[in-house]
Amino acid sequence: MKEAGMPDAPIERLNEAASITAGRLSARQFMAHLERVARGRVGERYRRLRRHRNYRFLIYASARTGSSSLGQALNNYLGIQCAMEPFNPDWPGNVRERVSDLPSLKREVRRLWRCHNGFKHVWHPNGFPFKGQPEFNDYLHNAGD
Repeated sequence: MKEAGMPDAPIERLNEAASITAGRLSARQFMAHLERVARGRVGERYRRLRRHRNYRFLIYASARTGSSSLGQALNNYLGIQCAMEPFNPDWPGNVRERVSDLPSLKREVRRLWRCHNGFKHVWHPNGFPFKGQPEFNDYLHNAGD
């Protein structure tokens, strides 16, 4: 049951708070206050975005270890873009077919770094996802630049 004088929706509470603030300020002061608040929130998001963009990371894991959950959780942070298994032939959007030798692998890794600051790579001792070329997994693990 609604109590007397209590707003029944979040927008009404927001309007009530705005009218209280507006009652103490002129219209010009109130608009300036709203702009400062908005700029502060956007500025904080921009600072976090820039801070995370400076980091690079590689989730290098074997199958069934929870690495997908970790990658998805990291993608929830502002400024973090983690590509999920870009070399896995079974995943949509993979770039595996463009990798045939070490220079092409390096090229694709550079492309990934241009739009992502991290990626998840699942490997297997038999060479997966680079069957017959396990040195590609070694390159990603040791250098991955």
